[in-house]
Amino acid sequence: MWHSCRTALHTSAEFGRLGVQLETIRYANSFDGNGSITGNWYGACNRDCVIIGAYGFTNRLAARGDIDIANVSYKLPGSIGPFSGFVVYNDWSRLRKSAAGYADSYQNVTGVTFSSGGWAIIVDVANATNEPYLSPGFGNALATGGGARSSGHRFNANIGYYF
Repeated sequence: MWHSCRTALHTSAEFGRLGVQLETIRYANSFDGNGSITGNWYGACNRDCVIIGAYGFTNRLAARGDIDIANVSYKLPGSIGPFSGFVVYNDWSRLRKSAAGYADSYQNVTGVTFSSGGWAIIVDVANATNEPYLSPGFGNALATGGGARSSGHRFNANIGYYF
């Protein structure tokens, strides 16, 4: 049987061109059983973690913890050639895990968004420690984390057309 409990406080505000988003989340999950999956490449969970999945992969997640989020953005005035609507941003988050010996997870993304007509462009750099898609410890990053190489980074460029 699966049990979940969570609490959150958040705010989002704009002060002229400056945007601020703050949030803290406390969560606790439990699963009656060891959470193991037959054939799982990284082993079963104990009561300190739960198994989650996305995009065809499974990961371990600390069963209890706190998530802190602090995002800031700034809308730049004007345009450069056909491009306008420039917004620079920094999005930071931390997962503080409650289990003894579990290393915290961090992520920081700094970038800019802008547009031209129906085109929207996002360019950013993401840095993370113990994050499954940016650090080498994929299956355990959100649970025990740590390891000799637990940090990574990625450059992202996204272009979309809205009609």
